[in-house]
Amino acid sequence: MKHQFLFSLKDINMKKYIIILLIIEMIFTILFFSFTSTQAFIGINQESEINKLKDINIFNFNLIDKEGTYTEAIHSKIMDKLNKNEAYTIIDMYSLESYPDYKLIITLGAFDKVFRLDKFYDKRENETIAYIGNGVKGISVNDILPFGDIGDGSAKVVSHIPKNMNYILDERVESFENTILISTNLDYFKTLYYPIAMISSTSFINQSNEFLQEYNKNLYEAGGNYLPSSLNQYSKTIKDYLIIDGLSAAVLFFVVLIFVFITTIIIILQVIDSNMKEYSIHLLYGARFKEIFIRNFITISAIILPVILIFNKFFSEGTLEKKLTIIEVFIVYFIITLILNFISLWKIRKLELEDYFERNE
Repeated sequence: MKHQFLFSLKDINMKKYIIILLIIEMIFTILFFSFTSTQAFIGINQESEINKLKDINIFNFNLIDKEGTYTEAIHSKIMDKLNKNEAYTIIDMYSLESYPDYKLIITLGAFDKVFRLDKFYDKRENETIAYIGNGVKGISVNDILPFGDIGDGSAKVVSHIPKNMNYILDERVESFENTILISTNLDYFKTLYYPIAMISSTSFINQSNEFLQEYNKNLYEAGGNYLPSSLNQYSKTIKDYLIIDGLSAAVLFFVVLIFVFITTIIIILQVIDSNMKEYSIHLLYGARFKEIFIRNFITISAIILPVILIFNKFFSEGTLEKKLTIIEVFIVYFIITLILNFISLWKIRKLELEDYFERNE
């Protein structure tokens, strides 16, 4: 075993620069896959979260450049739909003085129902309550949270929000993880904060085309420049891009991976070819294929194992947040190494070693 280890070190040293370049090539392949899979994972997660709301037609008006005047016609429509729970508003411009490290969102209207928070607490009309994300520390259920700028408001914490629950803000998927959510009504909100325009922060639910057209006309007449946007349509667009980008990235990744695998085989076969005379001598003097197998196994391991460990490291801290166990790492490493080793042994067995030895005397 000691001799085979020393022989394998000689093999590695003979091709050390090529092996280093190959490892770098494989690492860049993994980095590319990690980056593309991260982007894909974000897109898939976004599409998946939006798709949960496919039975609800949510419509937003996103600011392009000019806000215009917040007229009475605009305000009355927003207020009417919020009071009827046919719209919801997300306000994220404030913070709690007592808990500055956590994100605060104040919601109005049908937010609790749309994002399924009502299953944790049956909120009464005009009641003001608070939820806390799974990552929020120092606050417990039944605590009273003070909030407000120009008035002193309070909200009772009624529930934790479980991990992995999200909401949609400006077509982005946002996590509740480190968030304090205060759910209230417009009348109470106006007693606690200065008036603000709520056009971009308000989403309408299952509204007729006539209402949306009239509302858009009000925005235009007020000098505002907004882009109407359907969340369902946005979800379909994301899905189309995911399919195209995902297929392109997958094809490119597997082409590069196949190239790296073929290059690895070529390097191993080159090492075998350069060692044929040495193998012949060992076999003629009583060595067994088992010893050559061990020698090649160590050499191949020096190429494969670092890459597998780096691959596992990236995946444990990256997109999938899934770290392989020691046993799983060993199984992957062992299978790949065995395949390459059997290829090398097939190459050795295929050649007439004694003839090879005689030709090179």
